[in-house]
Amino acid sequence: MDISNSDVSVKINFQSETATVPTGYIADMGLGYDRDRGYGWITTARNNTLPYDMSEFGRDRHNSARYQQSLDTLLLIQPVVAWEYDLPNSDYWVTVAAGDSVFAGGKR
Repeated sequence: MDISNSDVSVKINFQSETATVPTGYIADMGLGYDRDRGYGWITTARNNTLPYDMSEFGRDRHNSARYQQSLDTLLLIQPVVAWEYDLPNSDYWVTVAAGDSVFAGGKR
């Protein structure tokens, strides 16, 4: 995920704890939201916004056909969770690559 405007440029890689972090990216390994870190996962169940640990759902597919590590890693998104990143109020460009380099298409 890329987040940017004229003042901010951040690249986040959603990945397992053991995956190599791509150059220029910050690793998100599924940890619950932490105010000091400024980002992480929360549960949205029953109108809560409590930190939610998703680290067990990180994957590094080791797909040799993938030329970019950032496209070969992922977190398996769970129901009733959301991801937050603290930013100043402004307009931002957000680019997201979503999918799984091994399991394409179909219901999961």
